[in-house]
Amino acid sequence: GRFHSTSTNTDRLLAPFSGRYALHVAVEFDSNSTGWRLITALKNGTTDVAPPAAVSAINGRATPVFLNVPEIQLAAGDYVRLRVRQNSGGSLNVLGTSSSPTGTTHAIWRYLGA
Repeated sequence: GRFHSTSTNTDRLLAPFSGRYALHVAVEFDSNSTGWRLITALKNGTTDVAPPAAVSAINGRATPVFLNVPEIQLAAGDYVRLRVRQNSGGSLNVLGTSSSPTGTTHAIWRYLGA
C-alpha cells in the first residue's frame, strides 16, 4: 500500500495497514512578525490526533512550527489531514521550495506495526 497519492486526495496521508503510526511535521511560514502559526493533524479530516502545535511569529524571518505525534492508532483506509493556520492579518505562504531558507517544511509518516 501507499501512504500518499499525488493524483487523488492529495491532502491525505493514508494508512494502508491497520496499526500504529508516527507522524512528525515541520512547516515553515513566510516572514511576518504578527500573530501566531499553528499545525493540527486530523484523523479522517475531523478528529484531532494530538494537541495543535502553535508558536508566536518570529520578527524579521520565517517562522517554523513542529508537530510530533509519537503514536496514532489507525484502521486500514483511515487517513490524516494536516491543517495549517495563522493570524497575521494577511495571506502568508508556507515555504516548501528552494526559497525556504532552512528547508524545514516536510512530513514524516511512519508505520510502527500492529
